[in-house]
Amino acid sequence: MKYQASTDRTVKIITVGVFVLFLFISITNISILMKEPDNNRILLSMSASIIFSIVLLLFCYLYAPQSYEVTDTELIIRRKLKDVIIPISDIKEVKLVDDQEMKGLIRTFGVGGLFGYYGKFYSTSFGSMTFYATQSRNRMLIVRGDDKKLVLTPDDVSMLHELQSKIG
Repeated sequence: MKYQASTDRTVKIITVGVFVLFLFISITNISILMKEPDNNRILLSMSASIIFSIVLLLFCYLYAPQSYEVTDTELIIRRKLKDVIIPISDIKEVKLVDDQEMKGLIRTFGVGGLFGYYGKFYSTSFGSMTFYATQSRNRMLIVRGDDKKLVLTPDDVSMLHELQSKIG
């Protein structure tokens, strides 16, 4: 079954804010380029800044979780570029976690709001985790057999019950 992963208000605000910031930077760079069209150093640095902004936004969009799907044998985290596939047989435990358990959450190498929350995070309660989240509610912790931990945030928490029934 397919489960939606809609973004919360914070993700929408951060995403729009980053877009506006990058747009402002790009417009400023273009205006500087128009004043100094023959300066190759300015042309190179301003062009690199604009290209970096576009690539960063595109990268974050392509790797952000879009939805989740549970089949008979797999949990699939749908993304625009490359889905993450986890065999159901690799899942040891599934449970909901509350805000208290997520206190002290640190982003170690991940995205903290641009199209979602995904990448590597650390929690004092659970240790290292990989987030594939789009909101701050319905946090579902999945512990794999190798003790790797994932956090998903489906709109419908019945995904928890479906996964629990499949793992026994």
